[in-house]
Amino acid sequence: MNQKTPPKLSALPVEVLEMITSNLENGDIKNLRLTSTLGFAIRLHIKRVYLSANPLNIKVLKIIADSDSYRNGVRELIWDDSYLCNTNDLVSANPKKRQSKHDGGFDSIRRCPKWYVRESHRHLESSNYRGGNLFLPDLMQQDMSWEESYAYYYDLAQQQRTVISSNADVKAFSYALDHFPFLSKITISSRAHGRLFVPHYHSPMIRAFPTGFLYPGPVQVHQDQKAQFLWQGDKDGPKKKYTIQRRGLCAALRRLSKHGDHKVSEFIIEDYEKYDRDWMPLDLKTPGHTRDDLATLTKRPDFHTLTLKVDMQSDKWNGLVASEGLVEMRKLFSPILGFPRTWSFHTLTDDRKKNIRWTCSHTPGPDEHARCGAKLY
Repeated sequence: MNQKTPPKLSALPVEVLEMITSNLENGDIKNLRLTSTLGFAIRLHIKRVYLSANPLNIKVLKIIADSDSYRNGVRELIWDDSYLCNTNDLVSANPKKRQSKHDGGFDSIRRCPKWYVRESHRHLESSNYRGGNLFLPDLMQQDMSWEESYAYYYDLAQQQRTVISSNADVKAFSYALDHFPFLSKITISSRAHGRLFVPHYHSPMIRAFPTGFLYPGPVQVHQDQKAQFLWQGDKDGPKKKYTIQRRGLCAALRRLSKHGDHKVSEFIIEDYEKYDRDWMPLDLKTPGHTRDDLATLTKRPDFHTLTLKVDMQSDKWNGLVASEGLVEMRKLFSPILGFPRTWSFHTLTDDRKKNIRWTCSHTPGPDEHARCGAKLY
């Protein structure tokens, strides 16, 4: 009995093929491309792009923005607002460029600064403490040497310094607003790196990390910086100089306010701060241009969701703290959004056109966090 040869993938109707591939993850589509030439006719599902003070993230964002096949599908931009250590304090990875005054803080055996080893171990211990990693033993067996890890980290830090000094990340955000016509969601996150070997977001920069790359967790969440760069080319900039702590947050709000012609309807701030610290974004607590820019965004007729996500890794978390968190949210956003002074869980803006619902929910587990936000209906 003759067995019929199974039909080839290329023999399937286009409609059926598209229906099948619409349920595949991008990783599966990439594997399909390795096994079949037909795979190259199948588009990746790119609904999200990443931005940070890293040239690779910027490069990938611009490639997608310039693609007629992909840019119309992008709905969300995630700005990684976490940073590596202060590059001005880094010791060169090249021994010929190191000064003798740095010898005391340098590990001659591992051939990298002592602080780098110490902070990398803390990052690793944090990963174990917060739920562990099933693949950690395998990753540790393939780890880079300390010298190689630090050299890679040093290059990343120098790239970050170049991006910040040239404002390439801020310009890329404006480029995204111009080239992604259906971009509706902006997330400013200091949680992108997550735990060691278990990132919260798989940005191009993080996916490019070598296997077993040990490095300190991003520590410079608040980057004190003069705000003049936000007003380059703007004749109506502020006369008085002021300082910002959140580069990505302030730059995104400034550009959204200046751009005007966009479809952003949801704005999310993800902080990796503990509740028992000052977890409110500092630039929103005091009157100034960032608060004005946020007010401009929320007053747009198509804007509907403002969310603040904060990690709650504190023994203080209970019903009382939840209530205090909501009160703090009201204090923070009432002057911006024009909420009535009388507190309630359901309230209206002064113009009575938008119903605001405040929420604060607790997610238990090793990655417990609270999500507090205002939704405008």
